[in-house]
Amino acid sequence: MLKLLFLHICFYSFSLNYLIALNVIADLVCEILKLSSTTIDELSKRLLLPPSRVREFIVKLIEMKLVTLRIENDRLMVEPIDRLNLALYAIKQGANVKKVSLCLNWKEFEEFCAFAFHAYSYVVYRNFRFKCDSRRFEIDVVGVKRPYVLCVDCKRWSAGRFSVLHKYAINHTRKVEILSTCFDALNKLRVFDWSEILFLPVMLTVHEDKMKVYDGIPIVPVFKFNSFLSEFEAFISDLRVIRVKKN
Repeated sequence: MLKLLFLHICFYSFSLNYLIALNVIADLVCEILKLSSTTIDELSKRLLLPPSRVREFIVKLIEMKLVTLRIENDRLMVEPIDRLNLALYAIKQGANVKKVSLCLNWKEFEEFCAFAFHAYSYVVYRNFRFKCDSRRFEIDVVGVKRPYVLCVDCKRWSAGRFSVLHKYAINHTRKVEILSTCFDALNKLRVFDWSEILFLPVMLTVHEDKMKVYDGIPIVPVFKFNSFLSEFEAFISDLRVIRVKKN
């Protein structure tokens, strides 16, 4: 009985230490992303951990080729090598998705969006510019895979500004509607000869809105975009789809 109790305590202790280690890694990665360039001593102060413990985690990240070390003014600087993969790693370790997302800039949002499109075999156009009736337009990221043209607007809004986000969602949809009528743009996207084209406006955000779909426009948190691409066809009847049919 005592032996069983001892084993149970040891297992509990191991599990607790393991969870603590995961939380530390998640917080550590968030700090590195937030600061972009920092020292082990600075990370130690922020995380309230001894420098030796921080070094252990940094070595692991170096082995995974997620961070690097360099010397600047006699200080050993920690810097991310691949910010997106570092962010994804933090989330896998249990980091708060919103917290990690806020450490990324809007260009990195676009990069993640393009990466997800590539993973699902879409042809990707970043910062897609087109002209219609002497007016110029731009869409952050466009993913093309027959019969779909997904037009993504990346917005790095803070919490509590969903009414503003919804306004931009409507404006984005109008822009996509104009795109669907622009022959030159359709040629540029190489979809002009399709018998049917389904345009979908999508908003990519940091925060998860209480309303997942606004007036037929999906509002997708950045790190759920992968799952959105794998699932949207199942609920496409609930989405704002701009259809272009050729006779």
